[in-house]
Amino acid sequence: MADKNFGIKRFNLIGASGTPTISSPNNINLNATQVSISTDLSIGGQVVSNVLVGSLYSVGIGTTVARTTLDVRGSASITGVTTLTTLTAGNTVISGITTVGVMTASSVGIGTTNALDTLTVLGRVQIQQNASSNSRLVFRAVPGNAYRWSIDNDSSNNFRIFREDDVTAASGTVPFQISTAGNATLSGNFSSAGNYYVKLGRTSNQTITAATDTFIGFSAVSDPNSWWNSGTNRITPTVAGNYYMCAMVHWQAGVKWNDQNNLQLRKNTTTFALSQIGIQTNHPYTQTVYGIVSLNGSSDYVDLTVYTANTTSQAVTGTANGDWTKLELFKLN
Repeated sequence: MADKNFGIKRFNLIGASGTPTISSPNNINLNATQVSISTDLSIGGQVVSNVLVGSLYSVGIGTTVARTTLDVRGSASITGVTTLTTLTAGNTVISGITTVGVMTASSVGIGTTNALDTLTVLGRVQIQQNASSNSRLVFRAVPGNAYRWSIDNDSSNNFRIFREDDVTAASGTVPFQISTAGNATLSGNFSSAGNYYVKLGRTSNQTITAATDTFIGFSAVSDPNSWWNSGTNRITPTVAGNYYMCAMVHWQAGVKWNDQNNLQLRKNTTTFALSQIGIQTNHPYTQTVYGIVSLNGSSDYVDLTVYTANTTSQAVTGTANGDWTKLELFKLN
């Protein structure tokens, strides 16, 4: 029969003991419309070509009843890139990898099937530190940008908010920290207004002419944004918001005891806060006025005028540090 072709309709091993063996010195090709194997199949070597399963069929591993297209009962190990269009699982553990990427315009929902953002978590989130770093939540404005803001707990379990870069764990001072004892520490400028303020003071005495609204010639004690104009006696903030403004004037004793001194805080020449007190003739005295004003950050300005009904004039006291007669403005929000 060597080197001869022959055809058979059916091939059946009958009465063979043990495990019958079909051997060939070369490959064996089964060329048919369909090859059906109705019992268990054992492959001792490797499958060296693609394995294609029809669209109406399933593959079961560890089960004889495949409930889905691929049904694996037990652990599965995958080395390489795995692409999942839709993932529905009870408990899914991903380990031994550095990063997990989610495609652009895709979302991850944990505890929900309706992810409202890139990551939506319905329930509690726990972040724990490992042996090499603190637990940390990082906010970065631009991918690859070195500077970023972080929220973490350090090795002493202090809760911190600070700006860091990719080189140091916390560059500069930690601006906000809560210790394990519950004590909060703030460092740096933490007012909601930042450096939006002006502090002015009168550094020498000034004579105020009677019966005339008069500007006090202030000097800038602190004016980080250059809002004060000594030529017009106006403060013009360049940031819109609500501001608190206060003034204190130290009057020297007058001579007309039955009349008054006035202080006016004005916005665009319109008074929004007024203080009136009687003239004191026996001793120097202090008068204050304060108020809250909304400014548009461009054309709005504020100023202070003083008034005395003393006989001819009355002096206000200035000091070297400007603390006795002063005008201050700072942004609230």
